[in-house]
Amino acid sequence: MTAARAGVRARVDPWILGALVVALALRLFRLDAAPLWLDEMITARWIEQPWLETLRIVTADNHPPAYVIVLKLWATVAGHSEWALRFPSVVFSCAAVWLTAAAADTLLDRTAARWAAWMAALSPFLLQHAQEARMYALVAPLAALHLLLLVRFVTGKTPALGWGFALSAIALVGTHYYAVFFVAARSWR
Repeated sequence: MTAARAGVRARVDPWILGALVVALALRLFRLDAAPLWLDEMITARWIEQPWLETLRIVTADNHPPAYVIVLKLWATVAGHSEWALRFPSVVFSCAAVWLTAAAADTLLDRTAARWAAWMAALSPFLLQHAQEARMYALVAPLAALHLLLLVRFVTGKTPALGWGFALSAIALVGTHYYAVFFVAARSWR
């Protein structure tokens, strides 16, 4: 076995992997059981418009466009069913589970990463957002990524914050306007 494969195998923790599997199962369970609710319907109507009209409507409604752009791109491939429109939120929410575990592992240890993964996997808030065609599920992994990059810098695992940190901040603010408070808190001295 090569050193690279041994390193990957050592990083794959069965408890964290189990949390990801449970998170995925919970988020997919009855994903399309309920019809789209009011805000999801608004999002669905936005992405049905031509590109420039979509961007104009979204920004006129005081929403940053990042999530709507991602959803519009996804819908061109997957369609506009309740399941299809909500599935990206499932993926984003599961990514938040993994990134939260990675931040805890970097900051503390593997035990903390396991607890963090399971708490994120079972979080009723992340579960709720994972089953909605709205931007909230995208905020979670972006915030977790932003935090992970900061933690890697603070702990000396990376020499600089770098482009990833800046791009995750831009993506956060481009996803939801409240994210400006999260990004500002990271920059405050």
